Amino acid sequence: MIFKMLSKDFKNIIDRLYIVVPKVSVIPALHGVQIIADKENDTLSFRVSDLESYLTINANMRDVEIVEGGKVIIDIDCVKKLFPVEGWVTYERKSNSFSAANEKKKNRVSCFKSEDDDSMVNFPENPKEDSIIMTIPDRKNFITVLENLAPCLSVEQHKPIYTGYNFNSGKYGIIAIDGYHALSYFNPWCAEGKTFNFGVHGIACKQLKKIASNKTENSELKVYFSGRHVHFVGDDFILTQRVIEGNFMDFGKTVEMYGSDYTVTLNCTEFLKIAKEYAALNKKTPVLHCVECSGKLATETHCSDFQTADCISVEDGKLPESLHIAFSAKYMADVLKVFKDTNTTISGGKEIYPWKILNENYIALVTPMRLEKESKEFSESYIKEAFCS
Repeated sequence: MIFKMLSKDFKNIIDRLYIVVPKVSVIPALHGVQIIADKENDTLSFRVSDLESYLTINANMRDVEIVEGGKVIIDIDCVKKLFPVEGWVTYERKSNSFSAANEKKKNRVSCFKSEDDDSMVNFPENPKEDSIIMTIPDRKNFITVLENLAPCLSVEQHKPIYTGYNFNSGKYGIIAIDGYHALSYFNPWCAEGKTFNFGVHGIACKQLKKIASNKTENSELKVYFSGRHVHFVGDDFILTQRVIEGNFMDFGKTVEMYGSDYTVTLNCTEFLKIAKEYAALNKKTPVLHCVECSGKLATETHCSDFQTADCISVEDGKLPESLHIAFSAKYMADVLKVFKDTNTTISGGKEIYPWKILNENYIALVTPMRLEKESKEFSESYIKEAFCS
């Protein structure tokens, strides 16, 4: 195998592959990068996998010349030893070695034995065109959506369906939920006539952000679903992930299940600032009490050595006079970050029902906390003293 390309392009591809390669593995092939030069079809591909994610990056053939086709598997840490050879470089495999050479310098590293060439992880088949489920014009927007949803993902590995994003073809297209709070994005990118419902591991967001960070002419992203795998296809890469198996909650039914006895509009920037402050002040039990006070929303938190309260104007709608509900300040801040700088609608029902927070792009559910009678009375008396006197 012999091919020529610019060393900076070679290094860029290897750097992007690192996001999928496991740091420690007892299986040598999982720490290897497979390079495939196909002279007949004029393609040069680089592939890695950790058995959950499969990444293929295709070199830009305008700056590549394939002299002789072939394939090789090299430990990805060994590949870095080829980086000092710069400029227009000839990469060549001979027997059990792989070298990089220019007019002034030549470096050589060991590679997997010839008979081990097919020991690389079996990659899923490339997606078929009729399996496309989403076309996203600007993948940065898609990555931003995943980042916004990420705080609502669970870290409890024994509940895998809570650790990933739920993609479905319904109204609430992309959902993150951990059992305490949930956030959904009204997905506008679904292909017409497609029906799907599956989970994608939370690591997908970080992987896509790093893999797709290079500046390319086309930033479009296509998403394909083939039963056991989901494929994120960019202009020069395919990131394939195993889907999370399990039955996902019907988020639409959950949203409709809880009544909306009252609906108000608040300035979310102000509410977010308060929630973040309360979460920082009281990290052990960051309780955010919400109480109606003279037509406004009063908030309060306390612990053994301090107590504080704030008041937020209601821009539209009316809160029930009997309202007293409490949330985790951290969970509330997680979802309010998405709604900052917007007038956001909040609706609720009974004291034990979650609040629904929504704007034109997102809807969130935040589950309330159960409170002792003494704690409720303590916070109410402080709020009345501060704002209702």
